[in-house]
Amino acid sequence: MMLRSIALAALAATSIGAQAALTTFAPWAAYWPQGTIGVGIDDVFFNVQSTERVTVALGAHRRTEGADMPNNGVDTFYGSAGFSPDPSAPTYARWNFDFMVVLGTAGCNGCLTELLIDSDPTAGVTLVSLGTSATANGAASWNMEMPFLSGFNFNPLAQSSTAFRLRVLDAAGGVVALSDITVNVPEPGSLALAG
Repeated sequence: MMLRSIALAALAATSIGAQAALTTFAPWAAYWPQGTIGVGIDDVFFNVQSTERVTVALGAHRRTEGADMPNNGVDTFYGSAGFSPDPSAPTYARWNFDFMVVLGTAGCNGCLTELLIDSDPTAGVTLVSLGTSATANGAASWNMEMPFLSGFNFNPLAQSSTAFRLRVLDAAGGVVALSDITVNVPEPGSLALAG
């Protein structure tokens, strides 16, 4: 399956320095301004990795309940089990994962972008590629319950640990830039006990 939505509307090419921690990402705020889809998701935190050629960013946010999602400050987010309170998508999970690619000043001719997702969030990490596409500026926010992601063993009501990887490869297959995150969802019972 070809990677969808990664070649969305062009953004101003920007080169952003490498980040050692989760951070908000200015191009994302421009792409998803406050109130765009009912709630502002411009405050999403991302694992941003940059080179002169390209910047890749992976993050996660609570769906329709505000963007901020507890995290470890580096690469792990903590979500809640259950279905989204959004009446337009009642079978979606309570959180989305977000990704963005921004070409740098040096460009990335011949580069390919690839998004990989953990095929079974209830077991060890096995990343499966959704395919590659020519590297271009773009951004998307997806939910694991979207129909085109139905091949993954994901249950919004269950405990899970879902890994994501966004990478850009050069023409020889070498990694130009790579971002990894994990979204952990505890057992619903243990979350209630913590409360």
